Amino acid sequence: PPLPVATGKGGVGKSSVTSAVAGTLAAHGRRIAVIEIDPQGDIADDFGLREDPDNDGGAAVAESILHGTSLGDGIEARDNLTYFAGGPVMKHLPRIQGWTGLESQLSKAIGQLDGYDLILLDSPPFSDELQRVSLTAADRLLIPTSMDNSSLRALLTIADRLVEVESVNPGLKPLGVVLWNVPTAASRIRTET
Repeated sequence: PPLPVATGKGGVGKSSVTSAVAGTLAAHGRRIAVIEIDPQGDIADDFGLREDPDNDGGAAVAESILHGTSLGDGIEARDNLTYFAGGPVMKHLPRIQGWTGLESQLSKAIGQLDGYDLILLDSPPFSDELQRVSLTAADRLLIPTSMDNSSLRALLTIADRLVEVESVNPGLKPLGVVLWNVPTAASRIRTET
């Protein structure tokens, strides 16, 4: 199953963690797919694909969310690393009425992907609907956070989202929390966390 990287606040390293995990595992010979569900499309910048002619701005991912259609071939970002673009097209999806049933469409599309050791989902921090889509497709969740008060409060937002998807995905559990932008010398903070 895919692994979403999600949180309830921007600026806590969500896309950077996704890119780093994907790149590291791909460099070690694992076949990795990254599906970006975030309208900002920042992973395209991390992979140097913002201006790539095959970057459709999230059109294929949006279609798969709406209709369960194939994600297509994606873009080969690196050896062993395929990127399925997010971007501006995704901005319009939260405005759709009647999300009931759409949460599982991406799962259908992901089920058509073959040969990947890990599929990472980069979820947006501010769209309840798109977060539910990514959380419905997974059995584990990776949560990045900083240690400031607003970032810690944002953990409650993602916890609420876990409760919301429980009826359609009762097995979803947090895999862990990744501390972002915490100095290595902050040993007390790291120990408490």
